[in-house]
Amino acid sequence: MSVALSTNPLVRTVESLYLILKNPFEFIESDKIYCGDENSINMQNKWMMDRYFLMNQPIINNNLANYANKVVLNAGILGGDRLVLLEIAKKMSALLSTSGIKSTTVDMCAFNHTLYMGYERKLVHGLPVNTIFKAYDVNNKNAWFCHK
Repeated sequence: MSVALSTNPLVRTVESLYLILKNPFEFIESDKIYCGDENSINMQNKWMMDRYFLMNQPIINNNLANYANKVVLNAGILGGDRLVLLEIAKKMSALLSTSGIKSTTVDMCAFNHTLYMGYERKLVHGLPVNTIFKAYDVNNKNAWFCHK
Protein backbone atom coordinates (compact mmCIF):
# COMPACT_ATOMS: atom_id res chain seq x y z
CA MET A 1 0.00 0.00 0.00
CA SER A 2 1.10 3.56 -0.53
CA VAL A 3 0.23 6.24 1.97
CA ALA A 4 0.34 9.96 1.26
CA LEU A 5 2.01 11.93 4.04
CA SER A 6 -0.86 14.23 4.91
CA THR A 7 -3.47 14.64 7.61
CA ASN A 8 -5.92 13.32 5.00
CA PRO A 9 -4.09 10.35 3.51
CA LEU A 10 -5.51 8.25 0.75
CA VAL A 11 -4.55 4.59 0.94
CA ARG A 12 -4.71 2.47 -2.16
CA THR A 13 -3.57 -0.93 -3.25
CA VAL A 14 -1.84 -1.08 -6.62
CA GLU A 15 -3.78 -4.20 -7.63
CA SER A 16 -7.12 -2.41 -7.29
CA LEU A 17 -6.32 0.94 -8.81
CA TYR A 18 -6.41 1.39 -12.53
CA LEU A 19 -6.13 5.15 -13.08
CA ILE A 20 -6.26 8.41 -11.16
CA LEU A 21 -8.75 10.65 -12.96
CA LYS A 22 -8.72 13.65 -10.59
CA ASN A 23 -6.62 14.77 -7.66
CA PRO A 24 -8.71 13.57 -4.68
CA PHE A 25 -6.89 15.80 -2.18
CA GLU A 26 -8.72 18.84 -3.55
CA PHE A 27 -12.04 17.35 -2.38
CA ILE A 28 -11.34 15.45 0.84
CA GLU A 29 -13.15 16.71 3.96
CA SER A 30 -11.67 15.91 7.37
CA ASP A 31 -14.88 14.43 8.82
CA LYS A 32 -15.43 11.93 5.98
CA ILE A 33 -14.08 8.49 5.16
CA TYR A 34 -13.67 7.74 1.48
CA CYS A 35 -13.57 4.25 0.02
CA GLY A 36 -14.18 2.32 -3.13
CA ASP A 37 -17.24 0.22 -3.76
CA GLU A 38 -18.53 -2.45 -6.09
CA ASN A 39 -21.73 -2.84 -8.06
CA SER A 40 -23.19 -5.52 -5.78
CA ILE A 41 -24.62 -5.79 -2.31
CA ASN A 42 -23.10 -8.06 0.31
CA MET A 43 -25.95 -10.56 0.46
CA GLN A 44 -25.97 -11.08 -3.33
CA ASN A 45 -22.21 -11.36 -3.62
CA LYS A 46 -21.38 -15.06 -3.24
CA TRP A 47 -17.66 -14.38 -2.91
CA MET A 48 -18.27 -12.05 0.05
CA MET A 49 -20.89 -14.24 1.74
CA ASP A 50 -18.67 -17.33 1.49
CA ARG A 51 -15.94 -15.44 3.29
CA TYR A 52 -18.21 -13.98 5.98
CA PHE A 53 -19.32 -17.51 6.82
CA LEU A 54 -15.76 -18.81 6.64
CA MET A 55 -14.74 -16.24 9.26
CA ASN A 56 -17.42 -17.69 11.56
CA GLN A 57 -16.88 -15.01 14.18
CA PRO A 58 -19.62 -14.06 16.65
CA ILE A 59 -19.11 -10.34 15.96
CA ILE A 60 -19.66 -10.98 12.23
CA ASN A 61 -22.50 -13.47 12.71
CA ASN A 62 -24.34 -11.17 15.12
CA ASN A 63 -24.00 -8.06 12.95
CA LEU A 64 -24.06 -9.23 9.33
CA ALA A 65 -27.77 -8.45 9.03
CA ASN A 66 -26.91 -4.76 9.62
CA TYR A 67 -25.01 -4.54 6.32
CA ALA A 68 -26.00 -7.61 4.30
CA ASN A 69 -28.29 -5.46 2.14
CA LYS A 70 -25.73 -2.72 1.62
CA VAL A 71 -23.27 -2.19 -1.20
CA VAL A 72 -19.94 -4.03 -1.02
CA LEU A 73 -17.26 -1.55 -0.01
CA ASN A 74 -13.93 -2.14 -1.71
CA ALA A 75 -10.76 -1.84 0.34
CA GLY A 76 -8.70 -0.89 -2.72
CA ILE A 77 -9.38 2.79 -2.04
CA LEU A 78 -9.45 4.24 1.44
CA GLY A 79 -8.96 7.86 2.45
CA GLY A 80 -9.65 10.25 5.28
CA ASP A 81 -8.10 11.60 8.44
CA ARG A 82 -4.89 9.75 9.32
CA LEU A 83 -5.88 9.05 12.93
CA VAL A 84 -9.25 7.66 11.87
CA LEU A 85 -7.59 5.46 9.24
CA LEU A 86 -5.19 4.11 11.87
CA GLU A 87 -8.17 3.34 14.12
CA ILE A 88 -9.87 1.47 11.25
CA ALA A 89 -6.67 -0.47 10.54
CA LYS A 90 -6.37 -1.51 14.19
CA LYS A 91 -9.98 -2.71 14.31
CA MET A 92 -9.56 -4.64 11.07
CA SER A 93 -6.29 -6.14 12.26
CA ALA A 94 -7.88 -7.33 15.51
CA LEU A 95 -10.75 -8.91 13.61
CA LEU A 96 -8.46 -10.58 11.09
CA SER A 97 -6.03 -11.87 13.72
CA THR A 98 -8.81 -13.58 15.66
CA SER A 99 -10.21 -15.22 12.52
CA GLY A 100 -7.13 -17.42 12.13
CA ILE A 101 -7.82 -17.80 8.40
CA LYS A 102 -4.72 -18.30 6.31
CA SER A 103 -6.05 -20.19 3.28
CA THR A 104 -7.89 -17.30 1.61
CA THR A 105 -8.48 -13.59 1.92
CA VAL A 106 -11.15 -12.20 4.23
CA ASP A 107 -9.87 -8.63 4.43
CA MET A 108 -12.84 -7.31 2.43
CA CYS A 109 -15.20 -8.81 5.02
CA ALA A 110 -13.28 -7.18 7.86
CA PHE A 111 -13.26 -3.92 5.88
CA ASN A 112 -17.03 -3.94 5.27
CA HIS A 113 -17.80 -4.98 8.85
CA THR A 114 -15.53 -2.33 10.37
CA LEU A 115 -16.75 0.54 8.19
CA TYR A 116 -20.45 -0.28 8.33
CA MET A 117 -20.49 -0.97 12.06
CA GLY A 118 -18.46 2.02 13.17
CA TYR A 119 -18.23 4.65 10.47
CA GLU A 120 -21.24 4.40 8.17
CA ARG A 121 -22.41 7.98 8.70
CA LYS A 122 -19.01 9.27 7.60
CA LEU A 123 -18.69 7.10 4.47
CA VAL A 124 -18.42 8.47 0.96
CA HIS A 125 -18.14 5.80 -1.76
CA GLY A 126 -19.04 5.33 -5.40
CA LEU A 127 -19.12 8.62 -7.30
CA PRO A 128 -17.22 10.86 -6.84
CA VAL A 129 -14.63 8.49 -5.32
CA ASN A 130 -14.65 5.78 -7.97
CA THR A 131 -16.20 4.70 -11.22
CA ILE A 132 -18.30 1.56 -11.41
CA PHE A 133 -16.06 -1.33 -10.38
CA LYS A 134 -14.56 -3.14 -13.39
CA ALA A 135 -16.29 -0.85 -15.91
CA TYR A 136 -12.89 0.61 -16.94
CA ASP A 137 -14.54 4.02 -17.38
CA VAL A 138 -11.34 5.97 -18.04
CA ASN A 139 -13.23 8.94 -19.52
CA ASN A 140 -15.37 9.61 -16.46
CA LYS A 141 -15.23 13.33 -15.64
CA ASN A 142 -16.81 13.04 -12.16
CA ALA A 143 -14.80 10.29 -10.47
CA TRP A 144 -11.43 10.60 -8.78
CA PHE A 145 -10.40 7.03 -9.61
CA CYS A 146 -11.19 4.60 -12.37
CA HIS A 147 -11.60 1.50 -10.20
CA LYS A 148 -10.20 -1.20 -12.45
